[in-house]
Amino acid sequence: PVSPASLLALSTHRYNFWQAIPAGIQRTGSEISSYAKQIKLMFTPKTEAYKSLGGVIAIGNIFPNYWSWEQFWRITAFLSVVLAVMNILPIPALDGGRIFFLLLNGVLFALFRKKIPAKYEGYVHMIGMAGLLALSLVVTFSDIGKLFGI
Repeated sequence: PVSPASLLALSTHRYNFWQAIPAGIQRTGSEISSYAKQIKLMFTPKTEAYKSLGGVIAIGNIFPNYWSWEQFWRITAFLSVVLAVMNILPIPALDGGRIFFLLLNGVLFALFRKKIPAKYEGYVHMIGMAGLLALSLVVTFSDIGKLFGI
């Protein structure tokens, strides 16, 4: 048996304020890239990555059992990036869905001098919100099932 620590070379990088800004931007870019790959895997049935979806309980489980400011801020930054990416996707009822409709209305107005009626856009966002709420329920019940070994 070999200790995992002997297989991995761990190092700590300390940055001053001005070094931290580009390092943070680079890290954010790599996190977004990694997250985009994970989203792609979620829609690839043969990987069964969709089974790893988690909600509040899964998020709570990513925090360690001990207190560490570094871990806390690292996980907080990761969750912020995940929320930003999800929010900008063109999903109805989220900001990305609204941006999509603004762009679509701009194109339609430029080409045909017509816009999508606000009533229909509202219906699409309402359906999107219902879908998000349904997904939240499914993920929450899945979390509870995993918690109790169901």
